[in-house]
Amino acid sequence: MVPPQAQPSPAHPRTLPLILMLGMACALIWMAVISLPDGRLQVHFFNVGQGDAIFITLPDGQQILVDGGPEPSRLLDQLGRVMPFWDRTLDILVLTHADMDHLGGLLAVLERYHVGHVLYPARLRQSAPTDYWHEILASSAANLLIAEAGMAFSWGDYARIEVLHPGPEPVPGKPDDANNNSVVLRLDYGETSFLLTGDIEAEAEGYLLQQGKLFPCQVLKVSHHGAAQSTTAAFLRATRPAVAIISVGAGNRYGHPAKATLDRLGEHGAQILRTDERGTIRVRSDGQRLWVQGHWP
Repeated sequence: MVPPQAQPSPAHPRTLPLILMLGMACALIWMAVISLPDGRLQVHFFNVGQGDAIFITLPDGQQILVDGGPEPSRLLDQLGRVMPFWDRTLDILVLTHADMDHLGGLLAVLERYHVGHVLYPARLRQSAPTDYWHEILASSAANLLIAEAGMAFSWGDYARIEVLHPGPEPVPGKPDDANNNSVVLRLDYGETSFLLTGDIEAEAEGYLLQQGKLFPCQVLKVSHHGAAQSTTAAFLRATRPAVAIISVGAGNRYGHPAKATLDRLGEHGAQILRTDERGTIRVRSDGQRLWVQGHWP
């Protein structure tokens, strides 16, 4: 008689939760490992719809958030994808201006994260959101800084962020224009540079040109989501970006980015990347070279 074949014993019911817990632990450890600094600069242009949110990780791990997009949930989801799961700290938080497509998500970040420095413009239009912004800041332990041209943060000899705009006075003829008085930042790392322009328009671009503050950059965050009244030919001649990143929502009602802006960027040889087409865009630099990746994570 042929003996019956041995059958595998079913797993003991008590081992299944243990297996699941071990699997989750391995996944968390792997997430922690890939979230650690890798010795390169990383700049994420988050896909937050029709708005701006830029997350910078310096080579030694310092973390900077510039603007927050319109929706807290989308921003918090994006931060959760790129920050270590245990980390609730930001070294610097920057608000370029108080339009809700830049301010909205930052209110939730201030409620949930420990922030070292908060940088924002002196002139914020009064509204319920800006009132709440000031209320949160009043109870925050963060160092509050009014953004003004010439202010800079440096990390050794390798990385520097400088405020280019606004100056002590608003753009001539535009004292109450939030867009033209947006905070403009230049991030330099080695031989690479990023220009983060908020929502400035032609008037502020001309003012910066007159002040002699615009120089070539490798990566340009295109102002005002690619609106026609921004990113002028004169501005592009001065900045000469290799890569132009447009943070914009799919099918938005403003018609951003404008065809005229796309044409100007193309004429000046910039590679155009859009968050509505590519999702979150990550740019990495070792100080000499750039690596650009869309649909990340």
